[in-house]
Amino acid sequence: MTSLAQRIRRAAARREDSLAVQSVVLTAARAAGLIITFAIPLVLVRTFDQTQFGLYKQLFLISGTAIPILNLGLYASLFYFMPREEEDGQRYALQAIWLLTFSGSAAAIALMLGRDALVQLFHAPALRDLVPLLAFYVLLSTPAELFASIPVVDRRSTVAAYVMTVGDVVRAALVIGAAVIFRSLTAVLWASIIVTVLRGIWMLYYIHLRRPANPRPMTRSELADQLKYSLPFALAVLFGIGLVRFHEYYVSVHTTTAQFAVYAVGILELPLLGMLVQTVAEVMQIRASGAFKASDQESLRHLWLTALSRLWVIIFPCWAVTEILGYDLIALLFGTAYLAAVPVFRVSICAVLLWTVVDHGILRATGDTPFLVKANAIGLVASIAGVLLFARYSVMMGGIIGYIIGLAAMRVLGIRQVGRRLSLTWRNVLPWSFLGRLFVVVAVSALAAVAARALVGRLLVPRLIVSGAVFLLTYVLVALRLELVPRQDLGAVLRRFVPAT
Repeated sequence: MTSLAQRIRRAAARREDSLAVQSVVLTAARAAGLIITFAIPLVLVRTFDQTQFGLYKQLFLISGTAIPILNLGLYASLFYFMPREEEDGQRYALQAIWLLTFSGSAAAIALMLGRDALVQLFHAPALRDLVPLLAFYVLLSTPAELFASIPVVDRRSTVAAYVMTVGDVVRAALVIGAAVIFRSLTAVLWASIIVTVLRGIWMLYYIHLRRPANPRPMTRSELADQLKYSLPFALAVLFGIGLVRFHEYYVSVHTTTAQFAVYAVGILELPLLGMLVQTVAEVMQIRASGAFKASDQESLRHLWLTALSRLWVIIFPCWAVTEILGYDLIALLFGTAYLAAVPVFRVSICAVLLWTVVDHGILRATGDTPFLVKANAIGLVASIAGVLLFARYSVMMGGIIGYIIGLAAMRVLGIRQVGRRLSLTWRNVLPWSFLGRLFVVVAVSALAAVAARALVGRLLVPRLIVSGAVFLLTYVLVALRLELVPRQDLGAVLRRFVPAT
Protein backbone atom coordinates (compact mmCIF):
# COMPACT_ATOMS: atom_id res chain seq x y z
CA MET A 1 0.00 0.00 0.00
CA THR A 2 1.28 3.43 -0.92
CA SER A 3 2.22 5.45 2.14
CA LEU A 4 0.88 8.93 2.75
CA ALA A 5 4.41 10.35 2.48
CA GLN A 6 4.90 8.70 -0.92
CA ARG A 7 1.60 10.12 -2.17
CA ILE A 8 2.54 13.58 -0.99
CA ARG A 9 5.96 13.29 -2.64
CA ARG A 10 4.38 12.31 -5.95
CA ALA A 11 1.94 15.21 -5.73
CA ALA A 12 4.77 17.56 -4.77
CA ALA A 13 6.67 16.58 -7.90
CA ARG A 14 3.87 17.85 -10.14
CA ARG A 15 3.92 21.51 -11.06
CA GLU A 16 1.50 23.62 -13.05
CA ASP A 17 2.57 26.48 -15.31
CA SER A 18 -0.83 27.56 -16.64
CA LEU A 19 -2.28 30.62 -14.90
CA ALA A 20 -5.82 29.41 -15.58
CA VAL A 21 -5.19 25.87 -14.31
CA GLN A 22 -3.36 26.98 -11.15
CA SER A 23 -6.08 29.50 -10.36
CA VAL A 24 -8.89 27.00 -10.91
CA VAL A 25 -7.21 24.21 -8.91
CA LEU A 26 -6.54 26.45 -5.92
CA THR A 27 -9.92 28.18 -6.16
CA ALA A 28 -11.74 24.85 -6.30
CA ALA A 29 -9.87 23.65 -3.22
CA ARG A 30 -10.59 26.81 -1.27
CA ALA A 31 -14.20 26.69 -2.40
CA ALA A 32 -14.67 23.17 -1.05
CA GLY A 33 -13.36 24.19 2.35
CA LEU A 34 -14.97 27.60 2.51
CA ILE A 35 -18.42 26.27 1.73
CA ILE A 36 -18.10 24.42 5.03
CA THR A 37 -16.28 27.13 7.01
CA PHE A 38 -18.94 29.62 5.91
CA ALA A 39 -21.21 27.60 8.18
CA ILE A 40 -19.23 28.74 11.26
CA PRO A 41 -20.90 32.17 11.69
CA LEU A 42 -24.24 30.68 10.64
CA VAL A 43 -24.08 28.15 13.48
CA LEU A 44 -22.60 30.54 16.03
CA VAL A 45 -25.25 33.19 15.36
CA ARG A 46 -27.87 30.59 16.29
CA THR A 47 -25.90 29.13 19.20
CA PHE A 48 -25.01 32.41 20.94
CA ASP A 49 -27.12 35.46 21.65
CA GLN A 50 -26.28 38.77 19.95
CA THR A 51 -23.96 39.89 22.76
CA GLN A 52 -21.98 36.63 22.70
CA PHE A 53 -21.85 36.63 18.92
CA GLY A 54 -20.66 40.24 18.96
CA LEU A 55 -17.95 39.27 21.47
CA TYR A 56 -16.87 36.41 19.18
CA LYS A 57 -16.57 38.89 16.31
CA GLN A 58 -14.53 41.27 18.49
CA LEU A 59 -12.10 38.49 19.48
CA PHE A 60 -11.42 37.57 15.89
CA LEU A 61 -11.34 41.22 14.87
CA ILE A 62 -8.36 41.59 17.20
CA SER A 63 -6.60 38.45 15.94
CA GLY A 64 -7.50 39.23 12.33
CA THR A 65 -5.83 42.61 12.75
CA ALA A 66 -2.77 41.40 14.62
CA ILE A 67 -1.73 38.39 12.51
CA PRO A 68 -1.40 40.16 9.12
CA ILE A 69 0.54 43.00 10.76
CA LEU A 70 2.82 40.55 12.59
CA ASN A 71 3.53 38.88 9.26
CA LEU A 72 6.11 41.67 8.68
CA GLY A 73 5.72 41.32 4.92
CA LEU A 74 7.48 37.94 5.03
CA TYR A 75 4.57 36.14 3.39
CA ALA A 76 4.88 38.39 0.34
CA SER A 77 8.67 38.01 0.35
CA LEU A 78 8.34 34.26 -0.27
CA PHE A 79 6.36 34.94 -3.45
CA TYR A 80 9.12 37.30 -4.54
CA PHE A 81 12.29 35.32 -3.66
CA MET A 82 11.42 31.62 -3.76
CA PRO A 83 10.38 31.46 -7.46
CA ARG A 84 13.80 32.87 -8.35
CA GLU A 85 15.63 30.17 -6.36
CA GLU A 86 13.41 27.15 -7.09
CA GLU A 87 14.23 24.31 -4.62
CA ASP A 88 17.10 26.23 -3.03
CA GLY A 89 14.65 28.86 -1.81
CA GLN A 90 14.05 26.76 1.31
CA ARG A 91 16.18 29.06 3.42
CA TYR A 92 13.83 31.99 2.81
CA ALA A 93 10.92 29.95 4.19
CA LEU A 94 12.86 28.83 7.27
CA GLN A 95 14.05 32.35 8.00
CA ALA A 96 10.48 33.60 7.72
CA ILE A 97 9.20 30.99 10.18
CA TRP A 98 11.79 31.95 12.81
CA LEU A 99 11.07 35.66 12.46
CA LEU A 100 7.31 35.10 12.59
CA THR A 101 7.60 33.00 15.72
CA PHE A 102 9.44 35.87 17.38
CA SER A 103 6.90 38.49 16.29
CA GLY A 104 3.99 36.27 17.40
CA SER A 105 5.56 35.83 20.84
CA ALA A 106 6.02 39.59 21.21
CA ALA A 107 2.37 40.15 20.28
CA ALA A 108 1.16 37.58 22.79
CA ILE A 109 3.02 39.38 25.56
CA ALA A 110 1.63 42.73 24.42
CA LEU A 111 -1.94 41.37 24.47
CA MET A 112 -1.53 40.11 28.01
CA LEU A 113 -0.12 43.43 29.19
CA GLY A 114 -2.89 45.36 27.43
CA ARG A 115 -5.77 43.20 28.61
CA ASP A 116 -7.43 45.90 30.70
CA ALA A 117 -7.10 48.44 27.90
CA LEU A 118 -8.92 46.08 25.52
CA VAL A 119 -11.73 45.58 28.01
CA GLN A 120 -12.20 49.34 28.33
CA LEU A 121 -11.92 49.97 24.57
CA PHE A 122 -14.61 47.45 23.64
CA HIS A 123 -16.74 47.96 26.76
CA ALA A 124 -16.71 44.16 27.19
CA PRO A 125 -15.73 42.85 30.66
CA ALA A 126 -15.98 39.26 29.37
CA LEU A 127 -12.87 39.89 27.27
CA ARG A 128 -10.65 39.82 30.36
CA ASP A 129 -10.88 36.04 30.80
CA LEU A 130 -10.55 35.32 27.07
CA VAL A 131 -7.46 37.40 26.26
CA PRO A 132 -4.91 34.76 27.46
CA LEU A 133 -6.31 32.20 25.03
CA LEU A 134 -6.48 34.84 22.31
CA ALA A 135 -2.80 35.68 22.92
CA PHE A 136 -1.85 32.00 22.63
CA TYR A 137 -3.82 31.71 19.38
CA VAL A 138 -2.07 34.76 17.89
CA LEU A 139 1.35 33.42 18.91
CA LEU A 140 0.78 30.11 17.10
CA SER A 141 -1.09 31.48 14.11
CA THR A 142 1.52 34.05 13.13
CA PRO A 143 4.04 31.49 11.76
CA ALA A 144 1.44 28.78 10.99
CA GLU A 145 -0.32 31.02 8.45
CA LEU A 146 2.41 29.98 5.99
CA PHE A 147 1.08 26.41 5.99
CA ALA A 148 -0.43 26.61 2.48
CA SER A 149 1.58 29.43 0.93
CA ILE A 150 4.83 27.50 0.42
CA PRO A 151 3.26 24.83 -1.85
CA VAL A 152 1.53 27.66 -3.76
CA VAL A 153 4.88 29.40 -4.30
CA ASP A 154 6.34 26.06 -5.44
CA ARG A 155 3.58 25.86 -8.11
CA ARG A 156 2.52 22.56 -6.53
CA SER A 157 -1.12 23.45 -6.74
CA THR A 158 -2.34 19.88 -6.11
CA VAL A 159 -0.58 19.72 -2.74
CA ALA A 160 -1.77 23.20 -1.79
CA ALA A 161 -5.31 22.27 -2.82
CA TYR A 162 -5.44 19.21 -0.58
CA VAL A 163 -3.94 21.08 2.36
CA MET A 164 -6.30 24.05 2.14
CA THR A 165 -9.39 21.89 1.73
CA VAL A 166 -8.60 19.55 4.60
CA GLY A 167 -7.53 22.45 6.81
CA ASP A 168 -10.77 24.35 6.27
CA VAL A 169 -12.91 21.26 6.82
CA VAL A 170 -11.12 20.42 10.09
CA ARG A 171 -11.39 24.01 11.29
CA ALA A 172 -15.12 24.14 10.63
CA ALA A 173 -15.74 20.77 12.27
CA LEU A 174 -13.81 21.60 15.45
CA VAL A 175 -15.10 25.16 15.90
CA ILE A 176 -18.73 24.26 15.20
CA GLY A 177 -18.47 21.18 17.40
CA ALA A 178 -16.99 23.20 20.25
CA ALA A 179 -19.71 25.86 19.97
CA VAL A 180 -22.61 23.39 19.82
CA ILE A 181 -21.37 21.01 22.54
CA PHE A 182 -19.92 23.45 25.07
CA ARG A 183 -21.74 26.69 24.09
CA SER A 184 -18.84 28.83 25.21
CA LEU A 185 -16.37 31.14 23.52
CA THR A 186 -13.58 29.53 25.53
CA ALA A 187 -14.24 26.23 23.76
CA VAL A 188 -14.30 27.99 20.38
CA LEU A 189 -10.88 29.54 21.07
CA TRP A 190 -9.43 26.17 22.14
CA ALA A 191 -10.75 24.59 18.94
CA SER A 192 -9.08 27.35 16.90
CA ILE A 193 -5.80 26.76 18.73
CA ILE A 194 -5.91 23.02 17.97
CA VAL A 195 -6.46 23.73 14.27
CA THR A 196 -3.49 26.11 14.28
CA VAL A 197 -1.24 23.49 15.87
CA LEU A 198 -2.21 20.98 13.17
CA ARG A 199 -1.45 23.54 10.46
CA GLY A 200 1.97 24.20 11.97
CA ILE A 201 2.80 20.48 12.10
CA TRP A 202 1.89 20.10 8.42
CA MET A 203 3.96 23.14 7.46
CA LEU A 204 7.08 21.75 9.12
CA TYR A 205 6.47 18.33 7.53
CA TYR A 206 6.20 19.81 4.03
CA ILE A 207 9.35 21.86 4.53
CA HIS A 208 11.10 18.65 5.60
CA LEU A 209 9.90 16.86 2.44
CA ARG A 210 10.99 19.63 0.07
CA ARG A 211 14.44 20.19 1.56
CA PRO A 212 17.16 20.27 -1.14
CA ALA A 213 19.89 17.63 -1.31
CA ASN A 214 22.62 20.11 -0.46
CA PRO A 215 21.01 22.99 1.45
CA ARG A 216 23.01 26.08 2.18
CA PRO A 217 22.36 28.50 5.04
CA MET A 218 20.98 31.97 4.64
CA THR A 219 23.70 34.56 4.27
CA ARG A 220 23.55 37.97 5.88
CA SER A 221 23.22 39.68 2.53
CA GLU A 222 20.29 37.43 1.55
CA LEU A 223 18.60 38.03 4.89
CA ALA A 224 19.12 41.76 4.40
CA ASP A 225 17.59 41.52 0.91
CA GLN A 226 14.57 39.64 2.25
CA LEU A 227 14.00 42.17 5.02
CA LYS A 228 14.62 45.06 2.63
CA TYR A 229 11.74 43.75 0.53
CA SER A 230 9.46 42.65 3.35
CA LEU A 231 9.64 45.50 5.85
CA PRO A 232 8.45 48.25 3.49
CA PHE A 233 5.72 45.85 2.45
CA ALA A 234 4.92 45.32 6.14
CA LEU A 235 4.42 49.04 6.47
CA ALA A 236 2.10 48.92 3.47
CA VAL A 237 0.19 46.08 5.14
CA LEU A 238 -0.05 48.12 8.34
CA PHE A 239 -1.80 50.92 6.46
CA GLY A 240 -3.82 48.41 4.45
CA ILE A 241 -5.06 46.68 7.60
CA GLY A 242 -5.86 50.08 9.02
CA LEU A 243 -7.98 50.77 5.94
CA VAL A 244 -9.76 47.40 6.16
CA ARG A 245 -10.29 47.39 9.92
CA PHE A 246 -10.65 51.02 11.05
CA HIS A 247 -14.37 51.17 10.30
CA GLU A 248 -14.93 47.95 12.30
CA TYR A 249 -13.10 49.31 15.35
CA TYR A 250 -14.91 52.62 15.05
CA VAL A 251 -18.34 50.97 14.99
CA SER A 252 -17.38 48.52 17.75
CA VAL A 253 -16.24 51.31 20.05
CA HIS A 254 -19.29 53.52 19.36
CA THR A 255 -21.97 50.82 19.67
CA THR A 256 -22.88 48.02 22.04
CA THR A 257 -21.56 44.50 21.55
CA ALA A 258 -25.00 43.39 20.34
CA GLN A 259 -25.15 46.24 17.81
CA PHE A 260 -21.68 45.36 16.58
CA ALA A 261 -22.97 41.84 15.95
CA VAL A 262 -25.48 43.36 13.49
CA TYR A 263 -22.74 45.38 11.80
CA ALA A 264 -20.53 42.28 11.58
CA VAL A 265 -23.31 40.49 9.71
CA GLY A 266 -23.69 43.47 7.37
CA ILE A 267 -20.00 43.44 6.39
CA LEU A 268 -20.01 39.69 5.90
CA GLU A 269 -17.61 38.85 3.10
CA LEU A 270 -18.61 36.45 0.37
CA PRO A 271 -15.81 33.91 0.95
CA LEU A 272 -15.65 32.33 -2.48
CA LEU A 273 -15.19 35.70 -4.16
CA GLY A 274 -12.45 36.89 -1.84
CA MET A 275 -10.74 33.53 -2.19
CA LEU A 276 -10.81 33.74 -5.98
CA VAL A 277 -9.26 37.21 -5.95
CA GLN A 278 -6.54 36.04 -3.54
CA THR A 279 -5.75 32.98 -5.64
CA VAL A 280 -5.46 34.91 -8.91
CA ALA A 281 -3.29 37.58 -7.26
CA GLU A 282 -0.91 34.94 -5.85
CA VAL A 283 -0.54 33.04 -9.12
CA MET A 284 -0.30 36.33 -10.99
CA GLN A 285 2.57 37.54 -8.80
CA ILE A 286 4.57 34.36 -9.33
CA ARG A 287 4.24 34.70 -13.12
CA ALA A 288 4.89 38.44 -13.03
CA SER A 289 8.08 38.01 -11.00
CA GLY A 290 9.60 35.88 -13.74
CA ALA A 291 8.46 38.22 -16.51
CA PHE A 292 9.80 41.28 -14.69
CA LYS A 293 13.16 39.58 -14.09
CA ALA A 294 13.34 38.85 -17.84
CA SER A 295 12.29 42.45 -18.67
CA ASP A 296 9.36 41.02 -20.65
CA GLN A 297 7.07 44.05 -20.71
CA GLU A 298 4.65 42.53 -23.19
CA SER A 299 4.06 39.45 -21.01
CA LEU A 300 3.41 41.68 -18.01
CA ARG A 301 0.79 43.67 -19.95
CA HIS A 302 -0.90 40.48 -21.17
CA LEU A 303 -0.87 38.99 -17.67
CA TRP A 304 -2.40 42.14 -16.12
CA LEU A 305 -5.22 42.53 -18.63
CA THR A 306 -5.95 38.79 -18.74
CA ALA A 307 -6.14 38.49 -14.96
CA LEU A 308 -8.57 41.41 -14.74
CA SER A 309 -10.90 40.08 -17.43
CA ARG A 310 -10.93 36.54 -15.98
CA LEU A 311 -11.74 37.88 -12.53
CA TRP A 312 -14.41 40.29 -13.68
CA VAL A 313 -16.29 37.67 -15.69
CA ILE A 314 -16.93 35.83 -12.41
CA ILE A 315 -17.04 38.61 -9.81
CA PHE A 316 -19.33 41.14 -11.52
CA PRO A 317 -22.30 38.77 -11.95
CA CYS A 318 -21.89 37.51 -8.36
CA TRP A 319 -22.00 41.10 -7.10
CA ALA A 320 -25.10 41.88 -9.14
CA VAL A 321 -27.11 38.84 -8.04
CA THR A 322 -26.11 39.46 -4.41
CA GLU A 323 -27.39 43.03 -4.62
CA ILE A 324 -30.70 41.75 -5.98
CA LEU A 325 -31.08 39.04 -3.32
CA GLY A 326 -29.41 40.81 -0.37
CA TYR A 327 -32.54 41.04 1.79
CA ASP A 328 -33.41 37.40 1.18
CA LEU A 329 -29.88 36.21 1.92
CA ILE A 330 -29.63 37.98 5.28
CA ALA A 331 -33.09 36.75 6.31
CA LEU A 332 -32.27 33.16 5.35
CA LEU A 333 -28.75 32.96 6.75
CA PHE A 334 -29.08 34.98 9.96
CA GLY A 335 -32.78 35.39 10.67
CA THR A 336 -35.07 38.38 11.00
CA ALA A 337 -33.21 39.64 14.10
CA TYR A 338 -30.38 40.77 11.80
CA LEU A 339 -32.40 42.44 9.03
CA ALA A 340 -31.05 45.82 10.17
CA ALA A 341 -27.78 44.68 8.58
CA VAL A 342 -29.23 44.69 5.04
CA PRO A 343 -28.38 48.34 4.11
CA VAL A 344 -24.83 47.87 5.36
CA PHE A 345 -24.57 44.61 3.43
CA ARG A 346 -25.67 46.20 0.14
CA VAL A 347 -22.92 48.83 0.41
CA SER A 348 -20.33 46.39 1.75
CA ILE A 349 -20.46 43.97 -1.16
CA CYS A 350 -19.47 46.79 -3.54
CA ALA A 351 -15.98 46.39 -2.07
CA VAL A 352 -15.51 43.13 -3.96
CA LEU A 353 -15.58 45.06 -7.24
CA LEU A 354 -12.67 47.19 -6.07
CA TRP A 355 -10.71 44.21 -4.77
CA THR A 356 -10.81 42.62 -8.23
CA VAL A 357 -8.41 45.30 -9.47
CA VAL A 358 -5.37 43.25 -8.42
CA ASP A 359 -2.76 45.94 -9.02
CA HIS A 360 -0.74 44.54 -6.11
CA GLY A 361 -0.19 41.34 -8.11
CA ILE A 362 1.95 43.36 -10.50
CA LEU A 363 3.41 45.91 -8.09
CA ARG A 364 4.69 43.31 -5.61
CA ALA A 365 6.47 41.50 -8.44
CA THR A 366 8.09 44.74 -9.63
CA GLY A 367 9.29 45.56 -6.11
CA ASP A 368 7.09 48.65 -5.78
CA THR A 369 6.62 48.23 -2.05
CA PRO A 370 7.39 51.92 -1.27
CA PHE A 371 4.51 52.87 -3.56
CA LEU A 372 2.21 50.35 -1.85
CA VAL A 373 3.01 52.04 1.46
CA LYS A 374 2.06 55.41 0.01
CA ALA A 375 -1.16 54.15 -1.64
CA ASN A 376 -2.32 52.31 1.48
CA ALA A 377 -1.57 55.32 3.68
CA ILE A 378 -3.59 57.61 1.41
CA GLY A 379 -6.41 55.03 1.35
CA LEU A 380 -6.41 54.89 5.15
CA VAL A 381 -6.56 58.69 5.47
CA ALA A 382 -9.42 58.82 2.96
CA SER A 383 -11.25 56.06 4.83
CA ILE A 384 -10.89 57.75 8.22
CA ALA A 385 -12.13 61.04 6.77
CA GLY A 386 -15.11 59.28 5.18
CA VAL A 387 -16.02 57.40 8.36
CA LEU A 388 -15.84 60.53 10.51
CA LEU A 389 -17.89 62.52 8.00
CA PHE A 390 -20.72 60.04 7.36
CA ALA A 391 -20.83 58.58 10.89
CA ARG A 392 -22.30 61.90 12.03
CA TYR A 393 -25.51 60.77 10.35
CA SER A 394 -25.32 57.01 10.99
CA VAL A 395 -22.52 55.15 12.76
CA MET A 396 -23.02 51.91 10.85
CA MET A 397 -23.59 53.36 7.39
CA GLY A 398 -20.84 55.90 7.96
CA GLY A 399 -18.45 53.10 8.83
CA ILE A 400 -19.00 51.10 5.66
CA ILE A 401 -19.20 54.12 3.32
CA GLY A 402 -15.90 55.44 4.69
CA TYR A 403 -14.29 52.07 4.04
CA ILE A 404 -15.47 52.03 0.42
CA ILE A 405 -14.14 55.58 -0.12
CA GLY A 406 -10.69 54.63 1.18
CA LEU A 407 -10.55 51.44 -0.84
CA ALA A 408 -11.53 53.29 -4.03
CA ALA A 409 -8.79 55.89 -3.46
CA MET A 410 -6.18 53.16 -3.03
CA ARG A 411 -7.29 51.31 -6.17
CA VAL A 412 -7.16 54.43 -8.34
CA LEU A 413 -3.58 55.08 -7.25
CA GLY A 414 -2.67 51.44 -7.89
CA ILE A 415 -4.07 51.48 -11.41
CA ARG A 416 -2.14 54.64 -12.16
CA GLN A 417 1.13 53.08 -10.95
CA VAL A 418 0.57 49.89 -12.96
CA GLY A 419 0.03 52.07 -16.01
CA ARG A 420 3.36 53.77 -15.43
CA ARG A 421 5.16 50.45 -14.92
CA LEU A 422 3.67 48.87 -18.05
CA SER A 423 3.72 52.03 -20.20
CA LEU A 424 -0.07 52.11 -20.43
CA THR A 425 -2.36 55.12 -20.44
CA TRP A 426 -5.82 55.45 -18.91
CA ARG A 427 -7.22 54.51 -22.32
CA ASN A 428 -5.66 51.03 -22.26
CA VAL A 429 -4.62 50.33 -18.65
CA LEU A 430 -7.95 48.54 -18.16
CA PRO A 431 -9.83 46.33 -20.65
CA TRP A 432 -12.55 48.92 -21.17
CA SER A 433 -14.15 47.24 -24.18
CA PHE A 434 -14.46 43.95 -22.32
CA LEU A 435 -15.85 45.78 -19.29
CA GLY A 436 -18.55 47.43 -21.41
CA ARG A 437 -19.69 44.11 -22.88
CA LEU A 438 -19.67 42.54 -19.43
CA PHE A 439 -21.90 45.30 -18.01
CA VAL A 440 -24.43 44.71 -20.77
CA VAL A 441 -24.53 40.96 -20.04
CA VAL A 442 -24.84 41.53 -16.27
CA ALA A 443 -27.61 44.12 -16.77
CA VAL A 444 -29.65 41.78 -18.98
CA SER A 445 -29.22 38.95 -16.46
CA ALA A 446 -30.19 41.23 -13.57
CA LEU A 447 -33.40 42.34 -15.29
CA ALA A 448 -34.36 38.70 -15.84
CA ALA A 449 -33.65 37.88 -12.17
CA VAL A 450 -35.69 40.85 -10.88
CA ALA A 451 -38.64 39.82 -13.02
CA ALA A 452 -38.40 36.23 -11.77
CA ARG A 453 -38.20 37.41 -8.15
CA ALA A 454 -41.37 39.47 -8.56
CA LEU A 455 -43.25 36.54 -10.04
CA VAL A 456 -42.37 34.08 -7.27
CA GLY A 457 -43.81 36.24 -4.49
CA ARG A 458 -43.05 36.10 -0.76
CA LEU A 459 -41.80 32.53 -0.41
CA LEU A 460 -38.19 33.13 0.67
CA VAL A 461 -36.37 29.96 -0.40
CA PRO A 462 -38.18 29.51 -3.75
CA ARG A 463 -37.59 33.21 -4.47
CA LEU A 464 -33.86 32.80 -3.88
CA ILE A 465 -33.59 29.63 -5.92
CA VAL A 466 -35.66 30.80 -8.89
CA SER A 467 -34.13 34.29 -9.08
CA GLY A 468 -30.60 32.97 -8.74
CA ALA A 469 -31.17 30.24 -11.32
CA VAL A 470 -32.68 32.66 -13.83
CA PHE A 471 -29.77 35.06 -13.41
CA LEU A 472 -27.18 32.29 -13.75
CA LEU A 473 -28.79 30.71 -16.81
CA THR A 474 -29.20 34.05 -18.58
CA TYR A 475 -25.65 35.12 -17.77
CA VAL A 476 -24.00 31.87 -18.86
CA LEU A 477 -25.90 31.70 -22.14
CA VAL A 478 -25.17 35.30 -23.12
CA ALA A 479 -21.54 35.19 -21.87
CA LEU A 480 -20.82 32.06 -23.88
CA ARG A 481 -22.47 33.58 -26.91
CA LEU A 482 -20.25 36.67 -26.67
CA GLU A 483 -17.18 34.57 -25.74
CA LEU A 484 -16.34 36.58 -22.64
CA VAL A 485 -14.00 33.70 -21.76
CA PRO A 486 -11.84 32.48 -24.68
CA ARG A 487 -12.48 28.92 -25.80
CA GLN A 488 -8.84 27.92 -25.30
CA ASP A 489 -8.99 28.80 -21.58
CA LEU A 490 -12.21 26.83 -21.13
CA GLY A 491 -10.58 23.93 -22.93
CA ALA A 492 -7.49 24.01 -20.72
CA VAL A 493 -9.60 23.90 -17.55
CA LEU A 494 -11.79 21.08 -18.87
CA ARG A 495 -8.77 19.02 -19.92
CA ARG A 496 -7.34 19.39 -16.41
CA PHE A 497 -10.47 18.10 -14.65
CA VAL A 498 -12.28 15.89 -17.19
CA PRO A 499 -10.54 12.55 -17.91
CA ALA A 500 -9.81 11.81 -21.53
CA THR A 501 -11.97 9.06 -23.07
